[in-house]
Amino acid sequence: MTTALSAASVLSSEGPDALETSIRPKPLGTAEVVQTTFTDNLAMRTAVSNLLLQAQRLGRVARAEFSPKLSTSASTQRSSSIASGASQLSAQAQAALDLNWRLRSGANIKLSNSLGRNAQPGQQANNTQQIGISISQPLLKGAGRVVTEASLTGAESAYRVAAKTLGQTAQTLLAQALNAYIAVQQAQEATKQAQVAFDLAQRVYELNTALVSAGRSPRNVLLQSESDVAAARLGIAQAQNAQRQAVRSLAQAMGRSNLFDGVELLLTDSFEHDNDPATDETTLIGQALQASTELLAAREAVAQAELALALANNGLLPSLAVSAGSTIASGNTPGTAGVASNRNNSIGLSLEYSFDRAPLQIEKNTAQLNLETARAQLQEAEQRVRDGAIDALRNLSFARAQQGLARNALALANRQLDAEVTRQSLGRSGQLELTNAQQSLAAANRQLLDTARQVFRARNDLAQIDGTLLQKWGAQSLLDSWLAQAQQELNP
Repeated sequence: MTTALSAASVLSSEGPDALETSIRPKPLGTAEVVQTTFTDNLAMRTAVSNLLLQAQRLGRVARAEFSPKLSTSASTQRSSSIASGASQLSAQAQAALDLNWRLRSGANIKLSNSLGRNAQPGQQANNTQQIGISISQPLLKGAGRVVTEASLTGAESAYRVAAKTLGQTAQTLLAQALNAYIAVQQAQEATKQAQVAFDLAQRVYELNTALVSAGRSPRNVLLQSESDVAAARLGIAQAQNAQRQAVRSLAQAMGRSNLFDGVELLLTDSFEHDNDPATDETTLIGQALQASTELLAAREAVAQAELALALANNGLLPSLAVSAGSTIASGNTPGTAGVASNRNNSIGLSLEYSFDRAPLQIEKNTAQLNLETARAQLQEAEQRVRDGAIDALRNLSFARAQQGLARNALALANRQLDAEVTRQSLGRSGQLELTNAQQSLAAANRQLLDTARQVFRARNDLAQIDGTLLQKWGAQSLLDSWLAQAQQELNP
């Protein structure tokens, strides 16, 4: 970053509070800031974990919801009974294997195979086997893809929101880290300016000492000059403290608060000549509506509310289902060597209707109210996104205008200080005028730094709104790698 200083910045003398140079500076560029932020920041790791969790959930639901499910069961029982003074013992054992398959239409297909054994002392064991197939299809309540795919639809919605939230989290954390980066850069520049101000105050003090010794200035001038030197020394201490705080804030934004403890940073990237995005309000609003995480979440909330209302309406319907089945049972007859078998075919129609409609109607009314609320919140979210896009564009324009004014003010303050220094050397200026000129220059430098930071933040805010911040700073590939990992969880 290039910031104009006073004409006295050419002085080579160093004050007693100059920055230490014994520590070798550590180069730090925005690429390392991006990489460390995305790998070490807890909020980023949490967002990535949530995305992978939602991907696993969606993949599991997608694979299991309409896939055949195999189950097995087994039981054994031993019993005794006493009748007419005689004790009878018996033992039973059963085992079953079932295959259930739920279709997207709501139909359920079941295949079953069960084995049984019943034995009593002194008698031949009775072995049985039963094989069956059945299918049931709801026609009203519980029928239709909207109802049967509700869990899958919810999982898909949660995954989309998680993916969008990860992108938004990445943009937010990146913007915070970059803002902290430029804050360190400006704090370092402010420290340099404080050192220059001290050098100038020290030089003026030496000049006033010579003028007083030559009888060209009154001795009270030295008092104000000494006060200026003390104020400049305090300014260095304050600037150094602000710089340490800015470095700590940068480390925290990157996810490791002690990352730069005992380290002198050498920031290698400058943003002075970054170009403003060439866009108009209409284009920006369109990009913002597409990139907004808030808007996506609001749209998903509307979709979920519509689904809840559809399920509530379906719950009001009577249960009407048609079913069909076939069973083959076989087993030996105790006391004989023969095996008997029989086959049973069935078809049926069932109807169930609840006359207690109040709870179901309340559920429907609640779902209707939630849908209306979600739609209203979606409209509000769209308006906020539009207003935010317009405000961001105007804020950048305003910040650029303020930066131009700050540059002009700094140039004027430099000229005024140069003039006062010249007049002071000729004994034609009072110390108060020189002090005021020094303070004006310091204020102008601070104002230019502040406006530079405002421009930088306004640019990043605009890039966040149109969804280009990650691409602008070379971080899109990191986000893409996480999204690809999530896709692998969907299709392992």
